[in-house]
Amino acid sequence: GQCLPSLQHLTEAERRPAKSPRHFNLQPPPPTQDSPPLTLVCCHTSNGALSLAVHPSWAPVGAKHFLDLVRDDYFKTDTPFFRTSTDKKS
Repeated sequence: GQCLPSLQHLTEAERRPAKSPRHFNLQPPPPTQDSPPLTLVCCHTSNGALSLAVHPSWAPVGAKHFLDLVRDDYFKTDTPFFRTSTDKKS
């Protein structure tokens, strides 16, 4: 698979998620006038491409740190990158 080519390819639910069990039933904070824009990051994994939409309004410090690592090519090495899921099917 390939990564999404741009933010325009995100669904409305991906751009502006609402409270749901997927988000531990928390309402993600809405972006404000001062919020940095969403950033789309493409990760090439052993299981294929993974598109990540980074929402700085949710966690400004964590988003900045992650994007700094991406810009510094930290993940271009053999750095393990994985996700966890409570979904028993994945």
